[in-house]
Amino acid sequence: MAFFNAELSTRQKASIWRSEGPKTSPKAAKLQHLFDENKVVEYETLRGDFESRGSKFRLTKGKIFQIFPSEETMNVPLKFQVKGGCMTWYIVAPMDETHQSFRDEVYQAAALGHLTVKNHCEKYWRGTNSLHVKKMHTDESESMLNHNHYRVRGDRDVGPEDVQEHLFGFVKAQLDMGLIDRNGEPKYLGFKEAKAILHDYKVRWIKDTHEGAATEVIIDGEVVELPDREHSIISEYKASPKQKLTLEDRVEWEENKHLEKPCITIGDSTTLDEKRVAIKAGMRGLGSHLAQTRQVKWSVHRSINIVVKSDDVVKKTELVASRIFDSTYSQGDGTADMLNADLDLEEENSRLGAAAGGAGAGAGAGSNRFSPESRLSSTSPESRLSSASPESRLSVARPEKVKLSGDDYSVEESVMNAST
Repeated sequence: MAFFNAELSTRQKASIWRSEGPKTSPKAAKLQHLFDENKVVEYETLRGDFESRGSKFRLTKGKIFQIFPSEETMNVPLKFQVKGGCMTWYIVAPMDETHQSFRDEVYQAAALGHLTVKNHCEKYWRGTNSLHVKKMHTDESESMLNHNHYRVRGDRDVGPEDVQEHLFGFVKAQLDMGLIDRNGEPKYLGFKEAKAILHDYKVRWIKDTHEGAATEVIIDGEVVELPDREHSIISEYKASPKQKLTLEDRVEWEENKHLEKPCITIGDSTTLDEKRVAIKAGMRGLGSHLAQTRQVKWSVHRSINIVVKSDDVVKKTELVASRIFDSTYSQGDGTADMLNADLDLEEENSRLGAAAGGAGAGAGAGSNRFSPESRLSSTSPESRLSSASPESRLSVARPEKVKLSGDDYSVEESVMNAST
């Protein structure tokens, strides 16, 4: 199907940080200067010193903020989206202003629910923005929202059965986790609303996949009229210019799609605690360190490759980082925000997308680690696409071994061959 959005009826009261940027926080200003100059060792040393004495920081879209507890809250909508082979949960609030603990609660409930989907992926290929935007998002401006993805295997479109299993699994996960409101109902998504969203999805699904003569169908008692269509809405959408994969996209996908796997440690007898450990705070996007090395052609952002620790609640693995800017800066269609957010590193990568300025501008196009010239050697993309196999898959260029300090809580694994 093209895509489907459903905003939950109840907005969540979420605590937010009081944030001071470089203009008002001397500490943030010092860190910002080091970050802009790409002085990663000095950045880490100073940030570590500040944090050891109680200061806290976040890094959002390349800007350093010092954060402070506050009494302020905001009412935050949650949005469920289906696009292609992916279901996504969005926190509809300015990026990183809500507490990570709140976001992790939503993400983990969704992840536990997703384990009930027969064709779920616990690991999926995130990769470059060029590929990721087309496969898992409706627009790259969605990078402005914290979110997490939940994919199905086989690179097929999410169907009604997948949505049912995911949503009903989400409801049950909340009960298992003790996420109950004052009325004794699930905190975020109740069964009644899950059924309503499922019904709307079924209607949208049949409309978007229909092709052929006009007809009508009955879905849960509702009569749905389907007009005469030579081509389905979904086929036309996939053929549209912004959805078509480039040759580089197809090479990247063919050489990494085998990494999309279910959670092999989950069985019928697996306990809740074991499941929560297995899925961490959400599902895992592999290849996140490549995110900004290739952008969609209409992006207004430079290519950049930097990975730092994120502020997830669950302690995971140390990350390494390097920072590379592509000298090319393509003007697009006015879509200003790079698509690059997933709990498993994508959130953190997306925070860095606006780091542009003049820093590293002389790196040159050769800094793009996924370009056919620099990444595929003398082998043409055409020949690599036709011969892609586990044995012949490209070797992903890893960032320099430079550790950066994280956003207060923990880190997520970004390497493409991460294991559960």
